[in-house]
Amino acid sequence: MKHVIFFLFSGLSIYSVDGQSFDKIDSVFSDNIAILELLQKDPYTDSTGASGRAVYTLEQMTGILSNGRITFFGKVGFNAEDLCKWRAWYAENKRDLVWDSEYRIARRKR
Repeated sequence: MKHVIFFLFSGLSIYSVDGQSFDKIDSVFSDNIAILELLQKDPYTDSTGASGRAVYTLEQMTGILSNGRITFFGKVGFNAEDLCKWRAWYAENKRDLVWDSEYRIARRKR
């Protein structure tokens, strides 16, 4: 009986870690998409370089490169097509991602 309870709690803790990981991944993806949507409406509000970081994060998560131009500061810019591609990819592949706490980014399961 003790073994059954142990395995039950072990399974629950693994599930909760996966759930927390998925929540983190979903939050990172949604936050970066929201930043880019805001900047798409008013491109002059990006005084902190948030768009460059958001584009980099989404490119790393999805493997889909944006159509922005490359500058000394990194890739700058994106377009509506990039947002659509990233959303579609995420909707189809989000369950294949895991949170890499060492690098603080989502990556595909190995």
